[in-house]
Formats: sequence, C-alpha cells, structure tokens
Amino acid sequence: TIVVDNSVSTSLVIKSYINFYESIWDIRNYFVIAEFNKVINNPAEIINAVNKRFNTDLKMGEMTPDLKAEIFLHLKKVKQKMKLPDTLIAVPTEAKQKIKQEVILELKQNSLLAKTEPVYQKFLSIAV
Repeated sequence: TIVVDNSVSTSLVIKSYINFYESIWDIRNYFVIAEFNKVINNPAEIINAVNKRFNTDLKMGEMTPDLKAEIFLHLKKVKQKMKLPDTLIAVPTEAKQKIKQEVILELKQNSLLAKTEPVYQKFLSIAV
C-alpha cells in the first residue's frame, strides 16, 4: 500500500494490516496461507496445498526461469498497455525497490510495528 501511495501513513497501514488479518483468522480454513517467496518461486507447492485442502485437481508445472521471465514480460506488457506507473506492476522494479527501502525505515521507526509480529507469527504457523 505505502509503495503504491506514499500519502498513506505507516500507522494506518499497520493498523489496517492487524485489523485485516485478525478479522480473517476465524475463516482460515477457507484459504491457504503461504509465504510470498514460496508463492512466486514454487507455486506448484501452493497449488498442491490447495488441492489437498479443498479436494481439487488444479495443475501447475514447475516454475522455471523461462516461465518466470515469460510471466514478468506479460505483466510488463499489461502495465504498458494500461499506462500504469512502475509502482503498480506486479514485478520487481527499481522504483519499487527504492520506495520499499524508505518504507521499511519508516515502519521500523513506528512503535505500532511490534504489534504486527504476533499476528504474523500466528498466520505463519499455519502456512504451507
């Protein structure tokens, strides 16, 4: 959120994060939680977890470097077609990385950040 719109305060983002994740805890059996790096680097594992939990038969091949590059290229084309700024593309960009580093510093200085850790750990405990 802050990377896309830096007018949003870090306190509001932290409170929204906590509120969102606490509000969905009771329905956690209706979705699968996975760490972001696992999602982008090994989506087949996530698909397998979805299949197991919901008795489905979704298929996903291995995330090869070529497939990842193809997906990123497609997302970049969509961004260009829609004339979106670099901060709104779902792939790493220099612009996003720079803003991300600034946001991390702001977050670390916010006293509310410590309240996110128990929420994060609770969801991490059920992650695939």
